[in-house]
Amino acid sequence: MKKSFSALIKLVRFQEYGYFILITSLLGAVTAGGILSDRLLAILLANGLVVGFAHMVNDIEDAAEDVFSLKNSLRNPISSGLILPKTARLTAAIVGLIAVALFALMGRWPWIFGAGNLVLGLIYSHKAIRLKALPLVAFISRGALLAGLPFLSSYFTFSDSLNRIWYWPFLWLISLSLLFDLHSERSGEEKIRFSRWNEISVQHGERFANVLMIGVIIVVASTGVVSMFLINLFPSWVIIIILMLLTLLIVPPYFKYRRDRTGVDLADLLFHGLVHAFAIGLMLQFLLPALVRIIRPGCF
Repeated sequence: MKKSFSALIKLVRFQEYGYFILITSLLGAVTAGGILSDRLLAILLANGLVVGFAHMVNDIEDAAEDVFSLKNSLRNPISSGLILPKTARLTAAIVGLIAVALFALMGRWPWIFGAGNLVLGLIYSHKAIRLKALPLVAFISRGALLAGLPFLSSYFTFSDSLNRIWYWPFLWLISLSLLFDLHSERSGEEKIRFSRWNEISVQHGERFANVLMIGVIIVVASTGVVSMFLINLFPSWVIIIILMLLTLLIVPPYFKYRRDRTGVDLADLLFHGLVHAFAIGLMLQFLLPALVRIIRPGCF
């Protein structure tokens, strides 16, 4: 039983996207003016489950091919024999149903965006359609799966209409998720280039891929600056905490890298530092005011 449970946890692969889904869901709630509540916890769980469902479907559909790759077989618990395909399919169905039920409890629009994300997660990997076989379509689909639809599900959990600033954090998350996609698809044998860019380059040309990459970086930088500093999404103390965490997470490992030149990938270091700092900062933005309200009512 313990071994089967561990295999199911491995099948969900939460460690690959957990922090990013926290950012997506919490930023959607912040943009809509949400507070710490049972609704926030429910939408966090629902968004995590629906993305976990997509990863489960991916491993179920790829299990037969992953057997022939040592790296993929070790990652995929179905291919490595830790769990039966029938059990994996049943678990994925249960996870999907729980997610849809939670979205339905949040209201019509969260249910529409959440159920849409569930369908996207299914057709992304299912052999009947398999969006992941089309590099550019897969690239855009993962942006919607990890950022766009979870953000909207979370936003409409706390608001019935879009406000005047929603598109800044929305675009920032979409573009950041595309960089997250590139990071997660990095090849172990090729440390300079990204496999997703390689696929897009082969199909659409290297020039198109390079322009796309530059465009994503520009959008990440510009919308990130606006979201952080110009539209008052974050209190100043949250921005200070995020910048402090980013410094603590990046500077010591960077100096270690400069000293011995081994053991640290600078791109990985920067990305992990950014995602972890933002996730922790956003969690504190919800938790600390709630704690203060309990200790000293009327302060917030």
